[in-house]
Amino acid sequence: MAHIINSWRSSYLAYLACLAYLTYPTYPTYPTYFSPQELNQPARISGRVVAAETGVPVRGAFVELTGGAVPAPSVVTDADGRFEFLERRIGRYAVQAVKAGYVPYLFGRLTDQSDMFDVLAGQRIDRGTIRLSQAAVISGRVYDDAGETISSVTVTAWRIEFPLPGIQLLQWIKDVPTDDLGDYRLHGLMPGRYRIAASQHPQSADERSPVQELEARLAAERARAVWPGPGLPTVSSAITADGVAGGDTSGMNLTVMRPRYARVSGTVVDTEGRPVTAGMVTLQPVHAEGGVMGRRYSQVALQAGRFSFTKVPAGDYRVSANYARGDARPEYRAVIANESATVSINVREDVSDLVLRATLPFLLSGRVFIDGAPADSATRLRLFGVPRGVPALDALFSGPVLQGQPVTVTKAGTFSVISGAGFVVLRAGDSMGLRSVMADGVDVTDGFEVMRAMTVDVHLASQVSVLEGIVKPSDGVIRGDCDVVVFAAEPTHWRTPMSRRVVTVRCDDKGKFRVTGLPTGQYLAALAADFDRRVWADPDRLERLRLFATPFSVTEGAITEVRIEVKR
Repeated sequence: MAHIINSWRSSYLAYLACLAYLTYPTYPTYPTYFSPQELNQPARISGRVVAAETGVPVRGAFVELTGGAVPAPSVVTDADGRFEFLERRIGRYAVQAVKAGYVPYLFGRLTDQSDMFDVLAGQRIDRGTIRLSQAAVISGRVYDDAGETISSVTVTAWRIEFPLPGIQLLQWIKDVPTDDLGDYRLHGLMPGRYRIAASQHPQSADERSPVQELEARLAAERARAVWPGPGLPTVSSAITADGVAGGDTSGMNLTVMRPRYARVSGTVVDTEGRPVTAGMVTLQPVHAEGGVMGRRYSQVALQAGRFSFTKVPAGDYRVSANYARGDARPEYRAVIANESATVSINVREDVSDLVLRATLPFLLSGRVFIDGAPADSATRLRLFGVPRGVPALDALFSGPVLQGQPVTVTKAGTFSVISGAGFVVLRAGDSMGLRSVMADGVDVTDGFEVMRAMTVDVHLASQVSVLEGIVKPSDGVIRGDCDVVVFAAEPTHWRTPMSRRVVTVRCDDKGKFRVTGLPTGQYLAALAADFDRRVWADPDRLERLRLFATPFSVTEGAITEVRIEVKR
């Protein structure tokens, strides 16, 4: 009897197993890929860190996994530059390597989603080779107009960057004080081009020592990016350090001229002519080409509708006010939360009774057509405000420039958006090709000045050009995870703000890339070695890339194939 029962039980269990297989066909794969033993196994993430210039292994570099909710402990590279993580947490991560004397790289680049990778339990992930560039150093001495060295003045480094075509920004990197001999040393800099300037703040009225005053100013500036108090520093002429690479660039001397100070005061009135009692007023120097902007400004609050700046060095300035406007006109109330007023002044002596009068933004409206027919609400447009007449901006103000403002298109194919005065550019989404933007019969596709309410017509094409490419070395081995820059053969397009003819694209793991919407014309494509997203659109960099770039042509609505041959 027991034998019969056991036989029946075995048959019944076999029946249940077959039923489970038929009902859940993936069931037999579960023990293979998700066994309890393997769920407890950590992922192994490995790689190697070498010096970018020499290829020599970097020993003692700290390597971290970034992107997780909880920071993972760092590991240290061995004598061969190798590292390995044992990571139990499933998620998306990127690898970062740092060592003193080298530029910190997030897998050799500024991070974005293409740097992230998925980590699953039990995986073996090889992140390849991380190349660390040797950090650069810029040093020199600061003098006054009598030729004497100056101690305890601030020397600032701004990196010259081109994150978008035709858009040059100055990215603040760091401040250092001069020592008792007037010497400064800016270390740990990324390779690139820099602007260097020295600044000296007016003497404070309190009893703090010069060292305490300097420390207080630097701490306040780091926290707010604004010079404390109503005064402004005296800034030397900026010098440009070109082609800064690993190692020491010395002899970059600066001269701070003795200034003549003045006082700037006035009132702010709104668009109805009424005094504004609450708000902020900013005084910002306007430097000629080669100067520096953005971070050396002063800000004060309105007091009973008035403002006052003291100890303002002679020069050209832009004074602007921003304030909340709860009683804005109905047509603007839903789209603007505040008003602003701006005026440019030349300071040679005291400026009093200056009046800042606010102006309303302008209404930019238009129609959108796709292949000649009105578009619908699925159409995507974006409006970029591009600074003009200003040689450079601090990255503090670059957000709206880089991101743009979304424009909503109605079902009838029309749009309206509030725009401030200045130079703007309209761009379409990737799914549509931008043929032209017309204003009063004039082609303004490359941008236009908004000085009044305007109406424009935007013409799109449903059939866009497609560029399909692949990067292959001459030995035929596919090269993946690389960056390609596609740019017009005509250099004038390199300096056009938000140019449609200069783009960068990331290859997949098989070395393939795809670009849509390029306008008709002649182009070049090149592999970007040591890619840096903050300077990729630098015209000087594109000029160097064209020497070994692959030429091709693009026709609207056509598919173009290009193969980039790379010699090892």
